[in-house]
Amino acid sequence: MPSQSNATFNFLSSINLSHLLSRSASTDFISSFRSFGNLSDWTTKKEKRDTVNLTYGGGPVISNVEVTPIFYDASTRFQPEMLNFYSAITDSVYMNACQFPSSHLTSFFLLCRLLKSFSSVQEYSTQTQLIGRGKLVGSYVETGTIKGNLNDANDVRPYVRSLVEQGILNPNSNSYYPIHFTKGINITTSGGRSCVNFAGYHSAVYTADISGVDWTAYGVIPLCDDNLNIMLHPVSHELAEAITDPFPESGWKSRSKSVGEIADLCNWVGGQVVDSTGKKWEVEPVWSNKQQKMHFL
Repeated sequence: MPSQSNATFNFLSSINLSHLLSRSASTDFISSFRSFGNLSDWTTKKEKRDTVNLTYGGGPVISNVEVTPIFYDASTRFQPEMLNFYSAITDSVYMNACQFPSSHLTSFFLLCRLLKSFSSVQEYSTQTQLIGRGKLVGSYVETGTIKGNLNDANDVRPYVRSLVEQGILNPNSNSYYPIHFTKGINITTSGGRSCVNFAGYHSAVYTADISGVDWTAYGVIPLCDDNLNIMLHPVSHELAEAITDPFPESGWKSRSKSVGEIADLCNWVGGQVVDSTGKKWEVEPVWSNKQQKMHFL
């Protein structure tokens, strides 16, 4: 994950949704945000951005996300905290505030202002899909063979497919599977190496031949720092982008500038979600087209 002073977005590889179903299961398309320098060099100071409009690519979004975190190794840190976090954030104003489709955006924004509870994730509903609140479904802990080095194309995507084939995962169109890795496990993609070039990414794997959905959304969250609040930045970042752009470049992103998806404009900027118990969770804010600024909760 980049420090605020040199935040950079990189599409490792991407394809348009119109071509997805004609491609083989080996198609490589990943959305990530890169990391440079010291990962602990972060700040909550607001970063100024130029005017940016994210546009819709015509593909699906995730309407009511159902999160099932996968902990790759029983020793993976912060398991209880991650379950509590996903439970809190998916049923918070981070997801939705008003239930109006994008065809009624004028009424939507007026009502949200009246309620004083605007949500930038909800803003990215489409003509056919409304983004609302989601839920934590469960979790899975890998206790089998643990690899110390994984490549996305050769290991991560086949691993997700194997869990679907075994019936351990039963994906639907709302499913999102963030894979949390223990410290010291290296993940590589065409864009580099975990904790060196990126702090997280999200993508999707072809599962039409083994399940009821064509593509299954997943995220990769390496443990780059032992500080929970720092870790929650890529966790919330990838969740927001998996919801609004589950098949990278087919959903919401900037087409005119190389700034990426809704959370890429907010790298290393701090926000908070307060759960029902009053606990505050660190999150990254997301970009609002309407407000032309980062949205803080």
